[in-house]
Order: sequence, then C-alpha cells, then structure tokens
Amino acid sequence: MKYEIIKRRETGYSVAVAASRVTSFRKNFNETTTVRVYENGCIGIAGAVGKADIEALKNEAAENLKKGIAYPCSLEGGKVRKDAPKGEIVPADRIVPVFEELLSELAQKAPGYLFGNKINLSYETHTYTNSEGTMYEANGAELVFALTIKDKKSANLMDMVYGKRAFVYDREAVVNEILEMLRAYEDRVPMPQKALPVVVDLGMFSPLLGDFVAEMYGSGAGRMAGKMGQKVFHERLNVLIDREPPYTDRFFDAEGVVNEGGKFYLVKDGVFCGALTTKRSAQLFSLPVSGAAGSTYDGVPGVVFTGLRFGNTAEGRAAAGECIYVSLAEGGDMTTTGDLGIPVQLAFLMKDGKFVGRLPELMLSGNVFDVLGKDFVDVIALADGDQRLVARFGVQKA
Repeated sequence: MKYEIIKRRETGYSVAVAASRVTSFRKNFNETTTVRVYENGCIGIAGAVGKADIEALKNEAAENLKKGIAYPCSLEGGKVRKDAPKGEIVPADRIVPVFEELLSELAQKAPGYLFGNKINLSYETHTYTNSEGTMYEANGAELVFALTIKDKKSANLMDMVYGKRAFVYDREAVVNEILEMLRAYEDRVPMPQKALPVVVDLGMFSPLLGDFVAEMYGSGAGRMAGKMGQKVFHERLNVLIDREPPYTDRFFDAEGVVNEGGKFYLVKDGVFCGALTTKRSAQLFSLPVSGAAGSTYDGVPGVVFTGLRFGNTAEGRAAAGECIYVSLAEGGDMTTTGDLGIPVQLAFLMKDGKFVGRLPELMLSGNVFDVLGKDFVDVIALADGDQRLVARFGVQKA
C-alpha cells in the first residue's frame, strides 16, 4: 500500500477597517493534515484539523479504501526540494499600529473619503511527502489590501476599490497609488472621440478559463469543446499554470506534481494545447497531468486555478499608451458562444501610465474569441505578479 501526506499550516492576520479607522484585529492559526493511501486502483482518504496522529490517519485512510473510490496511483519517487521560509512583511507586534498610521495618513491627505473593509496578512507552509521518498516544502507570505473607498458626497455604499497583493509593505507606494486614483476620480472627462484600447482585469475571463477544466472539455461542453490543437487565439497569447514566484509560492500541487520549469501551457502561441487536470481526470480523458490539483483536507483532489495566468507581453501601465482603464466592473455576462456584455461602474482615461480623469459609466461588448484574438493588444505585467489585458472592445456610454 502506497501513501502520501500533505500538511498545511497558515498564520493569518486580518485588520478590519471602517470609516478610515482600524475597528478590529484577528489572528488565526490553521493546521490541517491529509493522508491518502492507494491500493488495487482505489484511493482512501483521511484528514484532520489541528495536531494529527499520522499512523491513526493512515489506518483510517486504509479503512476508507473499502469505499471503492477509483483513482490512479502515480507517485513520484526520490524528489526533494525545500524552499526557505519567507521573512516578516510586517512585524507581528506592529501590525495594528502600522496600518493605523497608513489610514491616518490617508484620512489626512484625502479628507473627502472614507476607507473601509480589510487588510490581510498571511504566512503559509505546505509540505508533501510520500512512501516513495519524495519530500517537498513550500513557504509563502503575502499582504492583501482589499479597501473600499467612499466619496463622502456620494450616496453609494462605496465608489471605488483599492485591491493590491504585495510581498513587501511600501506605505509610500500605497498612499501614492490611492491618491493618484482619487485625483483622477475628481476630474471628470468626456468620452474620447476616437476608439481607444481598453485595459481590464483578467478575472473577467474566468468563465472561459472554467472551460479548460478537463471534465468540461472532455464531456464536449463549454466554449473550448473540439478545439484542442487548433489556433484559437492571437499568436502572441499564452495561458499557463505557473507555480513559481511571483504567481504562487507553492511549486507543487495537491498531488505532489511539479511541472518542468514550473510551467504547464494551456494555450501556447494562440494554440489550445492543454487542459486543467488532476491525475484522475488526466487518465479518464487521456490528457497530460497539468499540476492543477487542489483539495480540502479530507476530500478527493479536484482542479483549482492556483498559479493560472496569461503570458506577459509588455511591462508597466505606460505600455498601454492612451487607453481606457477599467477600475470597477461589477456584473456582466459571457454567453455560451463567448459574447460579452460588461457594465463598467468606474473607468479612467489613462495616458503614459497615469490616470488623467474619470470617464462616464460604460458598457463593454465583444466576443471573447475576438478580444483574445484579432482584437488582442497586450498582457501587461504589473508589480507582484499582477496583470492586465489590453484589447479592443466595443465601448458605449451607459
């Protein structure tokens, strides 16, 4: 009987913010252990929260083999890699004072606005070992700003958002970015007279990326059905799983898969060439294992989007030239044929990487295969693994 053991430890800090002040602080420590055993083409799983008795979990997992859950056993042997722990982003005993100072500065320099929601800081360690002698350890640390911004003159619950993931804390950079956005927000500008490229968050395309999941593709459903091996997108467009920093610190997936060079391509030079798989779905649909597995501490592995990104073709906002920069777009839909309708609540006119002024509310339209095909311009790399797509859309005043 072969086995694998996955452990996850996370220390998380969450700072709640309301009316530009810290209102609460929470520290959490989570630890989970998963044991999977394999025998006669089946898998048995057991998991625990908190401190775990490994031998007891092995016995429980072995007992669960009787459930007859079919799963291939394909364990790598003799591989060892251990990444160094990450240093503190903000000292643990200074977290509240540090962000109180940030909010105080914002309140002083932007007195017409209220800041709310939260700031999160987390440190994670993931380990993977198996009966074949493989041992992996990955360590991660990140700071996530998820701040809402309300104009005091507005009746809205919020008017803007400031979202940022960082691996170091740079108070001056955060303040400057927010103040630049606020200055542009206060300066209304008319719709441009000429067609301009549009800069959007790549999360807009998550419905399409869901169609790369092996079960979706293999069943003949979804927008990518029947397109494997075909040039579907622009020749400069790439979509890949990248499990190396800054996209993720976890170089292995929940099944202990480590991709060569840390990367697996779903789209290469515009050609649809791979699907998101676990070891089971890869076997079921005769596809390569993509290293996209995740799981709950006591569940069967399934596909996750960890490390999924677009290939960068340019660097820095200035690469977009004169453009429409979408800051907030809630709602919208993508049809089964890929047609897009996206209401934009907040967009800026941007030139040479700087916000010029706030545009009226907009509606974007197009087809995802055109936006990522003939209308594709660039994928821009920003700091800490953040990305934006530049493309041509249909743009109308809402």
